[in-house]
Amino acid sequence: MQPAPASPEYPLWTIIGPGLAALTGAYLFTADLGATGRSWIVDLHAPQSLFLSGIIAAVVAAAAGAAAGFLGRRIPIAVAVPGVVAMGLGSLAVGLCPNAVVLIVGKLLIGVGAGLAWAVSVAMALSTGASGRAVTAVLAGAGVAVAVLAPFISGVVSTTMSWRLGYFLALLPLGIAVVGSIAIAASPRPPRTN
Repeated sequence: MQPAPASPEYPLWTIIGPGLAALTGAYLFTADLGATGRSWIVDLHAPQSLFLSGIIAAVVAAAAGAAAGFLGRRIPIAVAVPGVVAMGLGSLAVGLCPNAVVLIVGKLLIGVGAGLAWAVSVAMALSTGASGRAVTAVLAGAGVAVAVLAPFISGVVSTTMSWRLGYFLALLPLGIAVVGSIAIAASPRPPRTN
């Protein structure tokens, strides 16, 4: 019986697109846990129970996205770009939402996109060669830091300007992440090592 072929090794720079998408997903995923969540409840005249529904929907969608992302780790561009686009569409939907239904749909899109981005960034970080574990640890640490700081950052933006602005601001790093993810497809495919 022949051993399974090893995963290809990617250059370190290829983690930039999926990594930035994963960090933006961490921001979008936890931004509502501060003043932003209270702001959209008031603005949309939504019941408090909708806040919990939005969190549960995002968690379930992120878990499904992560599972799908790990299945597609051999072809990261096919997973990364749709994930980033889903996050962008979700962020846009939440930022423009006229009612709670559109907000929940946007949260679902953000959750699926974040799950896909997290899975691809971890899979690619582990495939960066000998430093894969260190790159994964740095990425995980940055993700935790962003997730912890996001409620405070979005809370400041919510109270000084608008809760919607935090979702629109996320579109800039997501645009950069799409370009970075497409650059992976344009780079030469790494050889498989046995």
